[in-house]
Amino acid sequence: MTSRPMAFEWDFPEFEKHQHTLGWYIGAGIFTAALLIYALSDGNFLFAVLIITFALVILFHDHTQPIRVHCTIDKHSMRIGNEVFEFKNLERFWILYEPPLAKNLYIEFKNKIKPRLRIPLENENPLLVRDFLLEHIKEDLEREDLPLSDQFSKLLKI
Repeated sequence: MTSRPMAFEWDFPEFEKHQHTLGWYIGAGIFTAALLIYALSDGNFLFAVLIITFALVILFHDHTQPIRVHCTIDKHSMRIGNEVFEFKNLERFWILYEPPLAKNLYIEFKNKIKPRLRIPLENENPLLVRDFLLEHIKEDLEREDLPLSDQFSKLLKI
């Protein structure tokens, strides 16, 4: 009989790195140019500055390699990088495990202002992680699909 782990530890990339084709860059450039033309023809210079800023952020982000983030889940808390999240501050979790599309643990906070955490499970056994977390926070059994924000980023590859 296998004993249950007392803690889990693994590393995951800070963000998902998408491979962009020349067609993606051309499409993004045309879309950006169209928005810029609209903003300038409408006299909305703040919108034009925001479009340029957003395009530059995407471009720089695209040429950045993700760092590896260390995750630890023990009987007291979750540690992700340098941040510690006590279980008492966490509302619920759910696991979306549909390889190769998604192998993620999602965490929502009791404080609704904090954004939802998406933690790639990498090679961790989702059933063992789930059983361990069930002892500390409740599971959201109604979540079965990728969150809209994840679907959007996968679709646009950003």
